[in-house]
Amino acid sequence: RIEKNYARSPYDTPTPRDGGIDWEGVRRATRECTTILIVLGCLLYVGIPGGEQGLVSGLIIGGQANAGQSLLKWRLRATGAFIGALYGLLAIFVVAHLPYFPVMLWLFLIGIFVASYVASGPEWMAYAGVQAALAISVVLIY
Repeated sequence: RIEKNYARSPYDTPTPRDGGIDWEGVRRATRECTTILIVLGCLLYVGIPGGEQGLVSGLIIGGQANAGQSLLKWRLRATGAFIGALYGLLAIFVVAHLPYFPVMLWLFLIGIFVASYVASGPEWMAYAGVQAALAISVVLIY
């Protein structure tokens, strides 16, 4: 009977039977390096200003354990950013017709509160709340 050594945490050391190499770590490092090269190549070729944020997004999404988790993280990121940006644009529209700083402040606080509530919810949708809060902050404050 042959037993395979599956690492249970990142701090487990490989056994001498594996040749001292953590193959799962090598696979993840290769995936991360490939993601960095692809995103940097796209950024340099297209020349998007401020595109360095795409590199961070690529590393967060590409660093997941499998393709299903990467796809879920991408969907949550896109959904949260879209909802947050939509809320921010609607808040700007309201503030344009009611030019008072307290109105903008209340709209900002309500949006951040709702996004924080979603972020403190179940783990499978919490990332969307974080992205919505970031999008609201960028749209209303920046």
